[in-house]
Amino acid sequence: MRIQVKSNIRDYEVIIERNSISKLQEYFSFEGKVMIITDENIPLTYIQEVKKTIQKCYVYTVKAGDQSKSLEVYQAIIKELLYLHFDKFDCLIALGGGMIGDLTGFVASSYKRGIAYINVPTSTLAQIDSSIGGKVALNCHGVKNCIGFFYPAYKVIIDVNLLKTLPARHYYAGLVEALKAGILQDQTLYTLFKNQEVDTRIEEVIYRALMVKKKIIEMDEFDKNQRKLLNLGHTIGHALESSSKFHLLHGEAVAYGLLKMIDDFTLQKEVCRIIDSLQIDLHNIKYDKNSILEYVLNDKKIDHDKIDLVRVKGIEDCFLQRISLKELGDLL
Repeated sequence: MRIQVKSNIRDYEVIIERNSISKLQEYFSFEGKVMIITDENIPLTYIQEVKKTIQKCYVYTVKAGDQSKSLEVYQAIIKELLYLHFDKFDCLIALGGGMIGDLTGFVASSYKRGIAYINVPTSTLAQIDSSIGGKVALNCHGVKNCIGFFYPAYKVIIDVNLLKTLPARHYYAGLVEALKAGILQDQTLYTLFKNQEVDTRIEEVIYRALMVKKKIIEMDEFDKNQRKLLNLGHTIGHALESSSKFHLLHGEAVAYGLLKMIDDFTLQKEVCRIIDSLQIDLHNIKYDKNSILEYVLNDKKIDHDKIDLVRVKGIEDCFLQRISLKELGDLL
């Protein structure tokens, strides 16, 4: 399966194909030096599969977890690229989950004013959502994604086989982004979750979720209007994720935030059952409301003391609502 994404920065292609990690050279011309940026949790066999197809290939490995999306790690990678004399015509490969995609994209967007990078996502979260759209970012002072650019990958290669080694908790947490896409604009995708058919039809789930995001970002690439719909569950979710010091996974925090945005009680209970079926336990999440609101104050979507939330009336029936921080506090 192939998806063509139109962008004001550069158009790019998403390829969804099993075993594609073994033949990256068929999808992109690696003529110069290449650096694979990955983390310590990525199996060595994946790294070796990529390396064997590329002549001048280096590997930079960071610690797993969102703490690696930092200025310190960014500077260390830049130092290594300079030491190896990477130039504007060389290339980076992001081999990992959403954190690696963000970090690699941020490095690529800024090193010598921009070099090419290929995204090879290895998690459900990255394959379903963060690998397209062009947003790349770092965390700073405990605030998620507060430094960032729009800089899409030159190519996105999705190999569903890479999900086999993903821990169950990460696999199911990442699926929340697809559930979000179904609620926003795809009744069929939502029904796959409702009928618990996600695992057996994972390629269709990934494709449908990406098509929802493609449609929205092609209308509003730079987050001025319609793209804000993709933030469903993310205002509370990001604040909750940050306040937990990233002990909560992104999808777990977004699932909690998503439930808070559903107005219809019957639908909220149904979505709650779906989240339970994904082995995500939201019942024991504890937080300080004032701490959550403090993190929201640093949310990039804040406009003075107002913020746009995505509310859910029903499946494929969502809308933007501007509310005050006091009103947000009442929802918590």
